[in-house]
Amino acid sequence: MLGGRVTVLQPRQGYRAGTDPVILAASVQACAGETVLELGCGGGAALCCLGWRVPGLTLTGLEIQPGYADLARRNLAGNGLAGEIHEGDVAAPPAALKARSFDHVIANPPYFETGKGLLALDGGRGRGRTGAPVRGRSPRGSACASKPKPFSR
Repeated sequence: MLGGRVTVLQPRQGYRAGTDPVILAASVQACAGETVLELGCGGGAALCCLGWRVPGLTLTGLEIQPGYADLARRNLAGNGLAGEIHEGDVAAPPAALKARSFDHVIANPPYFETGKGLLALDGGRGRGRTGAPVRGRSPRGSACASKPKPFSR
C-alpha cells in the first residue's frame, strides 16, 4: 500500500483490504500528537496508512474478531508503528475504550445492512454491523467513515 511504503499481512481467505482503508486514512485531517480510534479495524490497514502518513499519532483499534485483531497488532509492529488493538464489539466497546476520548474516530463499515445483499461465504465477514453509534469522539474531534455511494443508471 502507498506505493510499497506500507506492507500489511492479510489472510488468504476472508476480508482483504483494498483501496478503501487507504482512502479512509487519507481523508483524516490528523496532526502529530492526536489520538485516533478505528472501529472495526480488521487487519489494521487504515491505521497503518494513517500512522505512516502522520507520524506521532496515538493509534487505537477495536476489532470483534480475535484473528484480525492479532493481524492488526502484527501489521502495526511490522510497519514500525506503535498502537493498541482491543478485541470487542463496536456496539458494546470494552470499558478501557469507553473511558477515553479520541480526536478522530474512523471506520470502514460493511456495505450491506443486515438481511440485505448476498451472504459472505466466510462466516467472519458477516459479524460486522452497520448503524452502531460513534462514541468516544472528543467534542472538537472528527468522525470519518468510508461508505460507497450507490450506482445510479
